[in-house]
Amino acid sequence: MKAMRIILVLVYVLLIILLLLGLLLNCRGCSLPHLPDGPDDVLNIGGNGDLKVTLQWEFYADIDLHVVEPSGEEIDYTHKHSRSGGELDVDDTSGGRGSAENIFWQSNPPRGQYQVSLVYYAEKTSHPENERHGDCKVTILLKDHQPQVFNIHMSPNNLRQAVPVTTITVP
Repeated sequence: MKAMRIILVLVYVLLIILLLLGLLLNCRGCSLPHLPDGPDDVLNIGGNGDLKVTLQWEFYADIDLHVVEPSGEEIDYTHKHSRSGGELDVDDTSGGRGSAENIFWQSNPPRGQYQVSLVYYAEKTSHPENERHGDCKVTILLKDHQPQVFNIHMSPNNLRQAVPVTTITVP
């Protein structure tokens, strides 16, 4: 009987630990870093193709991804489809854990240089100031090339300003 009580206590303790761990991992506003680590994780965000530019962030702000094509046409939240086939298919405006934006060309993106930038569009003032800034991760996947990852710190100091990330050259 005593062994049964010990087993029950251990089961309850284990359940409590699992419950607390689940709450901690799903906590909104926690300072735990959660940005996926590799380009394989980016494949699960939006569409994929010969060129893919994905933005990820974890803090409470509306961060916008902008890509200017070699022709000068810009893809962003106001212009989601380009004549060359580029498309903004993920446009997160709420911020917080798991936030992402994605622009991709399914096939044959035009040759030339693409300018990638971020804009801190709006902060979420319902959250504490320390949760309204942080690092953004931009991952570039170009067919037959190694993935490129850029980390850019964004804050309300960047409000409505384009912050350059990189230039992509499509051969």
